[in-house]
Amino acid sequence: MAKFTKSFFLATSALGLASLFAGSAQAGSITGATLGSSDYKLYCANATNTYDCTGSGSADSVLAGDATSPGGNVELRAASDSTFGAAVTLAGTLNGEAITFSSLTKSDWDVFGKKWLTQLMLKYTTISGITETNNSYYALFSDAHKARFSDPNISYVNQDNATGEVSIGLAGHYSAASLLPSLFQNFLRAEYKGANAKPVQISEIVKYTYDGVTDYLWSFEATNSGLVEAGDGVSHSGNYEVAFQGKVPPKLPPTESVPEPASVLGLMAVGSLIASRKRK
Repeated sequence: MAKFTKSFFLATSALGLASLFAGSAQAGSITGATLGSSDYKLYCANATNTYDCTGSGSADSVLAGDATSPGGNVELRAASDSTFGAAVTLAGTLNGEAITFSSLTKSDWDVFGKKWLTQLMLKYTTISGITETNNSYYALFSDAHKARFSDPNISYVNQDNATGEVSIGLAGHYSAASLLPSLFQNFLRAEYKGANAKPVQISEIVKYTYDGVTDYLWSFEATNSGLVEAGDGVSHSGNYEVAFQGKVPPKLPPTESVPEPASVLGLMAVGSLIASRKRK
């Protein structure tokens, strides 16, 4: 009997610990998401498509995805993808800290444009000797080409509660070569040309402000989102995750979770068995 009671105690202790740690949060997501203009679109998602749900969806629900399941997105500056306009913002709170995202204006490109193009050309083209301070190819990018990468579609905003890292999903084209000036096709390396070409992956750029810092984020690496926009069958097929180091959230004391009903019934059954053995 003592051996059986000891086993029961160990089993119930393990169940209690599992219940305690199962409820601990590992990541925080943006809340209270507010758009600073009417120039935006909300895209909801089903199993295969994103679709325009502006007016019926909410920004918080659309931004609830992650890298494994990006879901829908919020497009900032939706009026035109070939011209510049006023910056459109998305503001919210992330683990108690204010965070704001923005589409880009033409003047933003004076800040980061050559750095972005230098990285892009070093990754995909045969041209050598490119530097951020001396990049004559920057003139090939018209305002229309720059504007095309200036209206980010934000899929999610999450923070690792242990490290403080903030990750943002940007929905874009899984293969974006067609969005570049045609001259760039001549300079692409061999592996990015032909029938079996590797995808030229280029995210849109997002501007953010957090903890007094304003900066720009982009990526040249995408994962397949498993989705396409219902209207054009191409957009939102790639998920580009970008990240920056945020403040580590204050640690909260663990709270004991209520056991699942199945666990309670199991404990009751074991208890009844013990009582029956005692009577024998």
